[in-house]
Amino acid sequence: MKRMDVGFYLAGEWVKSGVLRPSGDPFRDDKPIKLVHLAQPQHVAEAYRRAEAAAAAWRDIACEERANFLEGAFDLVYEQRYEIAKLISREQGKTLTEALTLEVIPSLDMLRFYASKAPLFLSPDKVSFHQPFFHTKESRVVFAPLGVVAVLTSSYAPWVAPFMATVLALITGNA
Repeated sequence: MKRMDVGFYLAGEWVKSGVLRPSGDPFRDDKPIKLVHLAQPQHVAEAYRRAEAAAAAWRDIACEERANFLEGAFDLVYEQRYEIAKLISREQGKTLTEALTLEVIPSLDMLRFYASKAPLFLSPDKVSFHQPFFHTKESRVVFAPLGVVAVLTSSYAPWVAPFMATVLALITGNA
């Protein structure tokens, strides 16, 4: 694999911070796979500002439309499933089979599941009271987005863990 430096995606652009960290080859300590530009505090602040600006518009999109977005994401991940699995294998030391079966395929299953079920799961739900004093009362559970969320996960599942958290945040209307 060609050694190169890789930036990070911020507000629709690839950014190179100039602060580099080697991404190690789990099979050879002496040979990094590539150099990764690390986001600095100002980049995190900018990402938050951009997400906050987009949050209101995303929150107002109907859940069914957000579910369509997940279907589109499914298509992209499915088309690139082998490339994603190869990258996971290369950077984590997992076999290609492990990367596919423990990371990529579960993310595809999850995208399909939440794209089809989220509109039902997130619709307002009437609460029934069995207590006689409340029989004339009506109550509902309504799901509301929180706004901007951050995803922090461990490295045991480098693709599926942050992917799952991000999908759940997005389908519920968070930015």
